[in-house]
Amino acid sequence: MRLYKIICYSTAILFSFLMIQLMAIPEKFAADLGLIPGTGVSVVLRRAAIFMAGIVVLTIGIRNLPPSRSRQSVCISLAVTFLGLSTMGSIEFFRGTVNSSILLSIFIELSLAMAYLIVFIRSRKFVNL
Repeated sequence: MRLYKIICYSTAILFSFLMIQLMAIPEKFAADLGLIPGTGVSVVLRRAAIFMAGIVVLTIGIRNLPPSRSRQSVCISLAVTFLGLSTMGSIEFFRGTVNSSILLSIFIELSLAMAYLIVFIRSRKFVNL
């Protein structure tokens, strides 16, 4: 249970920071990734910030859930989301669309995906799926 809470709080803190950054300075965020800042990129990044806000609320809301089908569903959902983000980041890096600053994001996303998968696997014995 302790690992689960740590992961939830870590995700919430990280995504709060990213949400604020995307809302406040989307052009700088884009430029840091090697993207050409512009109105379109800013709109998409600010919209992505809203999804990050949802993940913050979700992870804070589920932090005290005991092992259950609901918690398992959220864990696997977040793991798939973070795995997808890291995969897309890797693809864009190898295509040359973004610069090497994406590598830290890929590492963090993979770490979160693995952490939520570990919680999912460890909790299976408590939950009849």
